[in-house]
Amino acid sequence: MNLEKLSIIQIKKAAIIFARAMMNDDLHVFFFPDKASRFEKLKSLYEYKLNIQYRNCFATSVNLEGFAIWEAPGEQHNGLSLRDVLFGFKLFWHCGISPLLKMVKYQIWASRTRDELMEQPYWYLDVIVVNPEHQGKGFASQLIKPILLEAEKNHQAVYLETQNKKNIQIYEKYGFILIKEIKLPRTDIIQYCMKKNVI
Repeated sequence: MNLEKLSIIQIKKAAIIFARAMMNDDLHVFFFPDKASRFEKLKSLYEYKLNIQYRNCFATSVNLEGFAIWEAPGEQHNGLSLRDVLFGFKLFWHCGISPLLKMVKYQIWASRTRDELMEQPYWYLDVIVVNPEHQGKGFASQLIKPILLEAEKNHQAVYLETQNKKNIQIYEKYGFILIKEIKLPRTDIIQYCMKKNVI
């Protein structure tokens, strides 16, 4: 695959780019409603996420224009290691209990929804971001197409979720279909679940 793997030494820089790209994302606004502290908390969240997922994180190039976290078939339920728990304490310290509880509840809910909709083996697009200054230049395609080709070669389905209705049309261009719309409990946020079928 023609993608750069994220290295551990790039995590802090990557977390800043994730935070910039997610500042106004509905789900992240729900997690961190206070705009004044949101950027720092997003940085902490993505430092945590990238530390435990860096093997699954791909970059467009060494210039880090954009990133995608792709979980390969069979990797969706790997559990938490001691390392993950230790990083979790740091996340708790930086973000506080209320956002952390929201995120844990969301992850459990989203994971159950995924299990209801999908059967292994499938690829899961956990998150994709492009640095705001590089958006609209084709970097998202660069992060999506190689995995879709890999999935197609191995006759594997691909799954993703988005909370932004505008993204549906974008993903449809890659062959994804909308398979479920579901409201995140006790919010007005709609999660759009999409799948690209095995060919």
